[in-house]
Amino acid sequence: MKRVSLIVALTCLLTGTALAETAKPSCLPAWANPDLPRTTNTYQFWSSTRNEPVNLGPRLNQPMYYWNRGALFRIEYGFFNPWFVSQTDEDIEFPEKEDFLSNLSSSSTITGYDPSTGAYNPDLLERDDVRSPTLWFWMPSLRYVEQNMRTGYDFHPCEPGREPAGKGEYAVQFRIEWPGLAGVEKSPQVERFENAEKRPILNPDFFQIFNDQYAVNLHCTEDRGCQGQVWDKKRNYILSVMFPEILREQDPESFWQPPAFAAIQLLESWKVEITESTSHDP
Repeated sequence: MKRVSLIVALTCLLTGTALAETAKPSCLPAWANPDLPRTTNTYQFWSSTRNEPVNLGPRLNQPMYYWNRGALFRIEYGFFNPWFVSQTDEDIEFPEKEDFLSNLSSSSTITGYDPSTGAYNPDLLERDDVRSPTLWFWMPSLRYVEQNMRTGYDFHPCEPGREPAGKGEYAVQFRIEWPGLAGVEKSPQVERFENAEKRPILNPDFFQIFNDQYAVNLHCTEDRGCQGQVWDKKRNYILSVMFPEILREQDPESFWQPPAFAAIQLLESWKVEITESTSHDP
């Protein structure tokens, strides 16, 4: 077994009612079809000659810890997509909570983790903290996507061992810009919303909301979907999201809510406490 370093884990990591009408895809190339075993590991590539995966990586259902500006999450590896791929045939072991926090303690200058409090302290950073990874999930089931999403704008990916996406099924990508904790008002992400509100955009490809509950700033096109930022002010989450543009056609006002709220629902279910017993002295 080999242990994933904190740097690799940090840099490679990290239900609604409006449903997308989708045409049934052909699911080419041939390896993405229901006749194959479902993806339980990540692969460097699929060998069409051997008809089997090559270079197994960690299992997609293996849980791992992820830290983001004071919030600690326990997330199945499959959600962190695109996946990093094992370059050997060895299994990868992700750190348990104690070891993960110990690694954070030794890397405070790049994580902002304060081992004396178990909280986020941006004054410890010597450079910008690590950007959130992309996470992908299916609507409306909320399961992770079992295809390595190395190219964007594919909201109906074909998965080995599964039927093509059906009517009302689509994939959502998101990043965590602020993780549902206090202090969001001082974040640079809020400053971007404030600047956007001062310069409203009249282009019909853009969609904006600024009120007491939400701030939303999205750009929607048919070929690249809808993408941008959503701020849920009550729950203190700011997300970068991307989802099919057809949702806007079906519900021009509230189309963004199902994918954004589902992402927040997942984050709430993944969040774990950082207790005194798991904090470490400097």
